[in-house]
Amino acid sequence: MQARFAIMRVMLSSGILNINPSSSDLTISLSRDEIISKGLPAISDFLTSLQIYKATGDVVGGNALYDKWTSVNPKEWSDIRRIVLEKKTPRKIFVQGNTFMDEKGEVTFKEYDATLTGIVESYLERDLMK
Repeated sequence: MQARFAIMRVMLSSGILNINPSSSDLTISLSRDEIISKGLPAISDFLTSLQIYKATGDVVGGNALYDKWTSVNPKEWSDIRRIVLEKKTPRKIFVQGNTFMDEKGEVTFKEYDATLTGIVESYLERDLMK
């Protein structure tokens, strides 16, 4: 998450990304025309600096760069965080279904509920212990 936040902050500082919070929603705009002219050099400079610190083992410089781009100013981000948390949806759960062959040789497919119980049930019915 911090890497995504750092990249977003670099894009914000380059001027091609804008985030405008209203009372209950966010408007995020990205200037497609400036991705190559402003965004690419900004990300390139950031990643080059990060790689130089990493390659030379400069822990102090690397930590300073990391802290600069990943630190969160509560006054600046509190409204945005509040809106994001209000709009947050539950994490999607993907459950693998199973195929079974009966005595007649016919194959059937069984689906499970998209819950933690469904995940466990799906795993147990695979009969992997045979």
